[in-house]
Amino acid sequence: MRDGLLRPDDPLEVAMTVTATAQGLVQLYLGGRIGLAEDEFRALCTRATRRVLDGVRA
Repeated sequence: MRDGLLRPDDPLEVAMTVTATAQGLVQLYLGGRIGLAEDEFRALCTRATRRVLDGVRA
C-alpha cells in the first residue's frame, strides 16, 4: 500500500483476507473436501490468491 501496489485499505484486514483464503483451502484439502492431486491443488491456491490480490490491487 505504501508503494502504491495495493489501493489504500486496512493492511491487517487485507492480510487476514489473503491468509483466510489460503488457510480455508488448505483445511478443505486436508479434510478430503477438495479431490485434486497436489499439483492441481497448488494451482487452485495460486489462482484463488491472485483473485483476492486483483481485488485489492491499485
